[in-house]
Amino acid sequence: MDLLRTHLLLSSHLLKLGHDLRQALPSKLQIETKQNRLDLVTNIDKTVEQNLVAYLQKHFAAEKIISEEGYGTTVEDLSGYVWTIDPIDGTMNFITQKNSFGILVSLYKDGCGLLGYIYEVMTDRLYYAIHNYGAYCNGHQLQAPANLALTKGLLISDERLIKKASPAFLKVAEETLGIRSYGSATCETLSIIKGEAVAYLNCSTQPWDIAPALVFAAELDLVCTQMSGQAFNLLGENKIIFATPKAHTPLQEVALYL
Repeated sequence: MDLLRTHLLLSSHLLKLGHDLRQALPSKLQIETKQNRLDLVTNIDKTVEQNLVAYLQKHFAAEKIISEEGYGTTVEDLSGYVWTIDPIDGTMNFITQKNSFGILVSLYKDGCGLLGYIYEVMTDRLYYAIHNYGAYCNGHQLQAPANLALTKGLLISDERLIKKASPAFLKVAEETLGIRSYGSATCETLSIIKGEAVAYLNCSTQPWDIAPALVFAAELDLVCTQMSGQAFNLLGENKIIFATPKAHTPLQEVALYL
């Protein structure tokens, strides 16, 4: 597969999809509940995912697609090319704020990240990383964030860890400059990628949430692992640490107690 050609085609499609999504926002959303009242899906989530799945299958003969809303394929192993799709990451934000959400797409081959896309739809900022070619935002290359220690920056975390407030989490929190939670992997991983925070902890991420960020991590000298220290599992749920190298080390020491 020609990565640069694939990127040009897919990035152009994502930008068009974002334009269409912004145009559709004034219309009334159809909202359904999945596992609980906080786990929601809209007609837009489904439409965007169906669109992307159809596009990937038509233009790249995609046989393996891991997707949130179930329009992808059954993927049992990571051999060959594997795509991931989160059509609307941050659906609650999308519904209540019409902001702070994104579209997440990635491409892996035999478990190695090749392409990662984090699209801030409302600002029309498309962040992308290409294996061995660097990371960019709307064509402008991104520089690796400063390798700051945990004591020198903000910590991003999901609400479950904050609400649980375990002794281990409180110990970590006290060492940072503050805690933030955005309810969207788009916003939370971009905070690390852009150097606005030094670490992101989440006790329950799915492959489509974090797979794009791993491609950025490889291009920007960041670290992303499971809290156990094991490599990210593209086929299941993960408790993750996404951080600068200096911030990752102390977090790894207490992560098992979070």
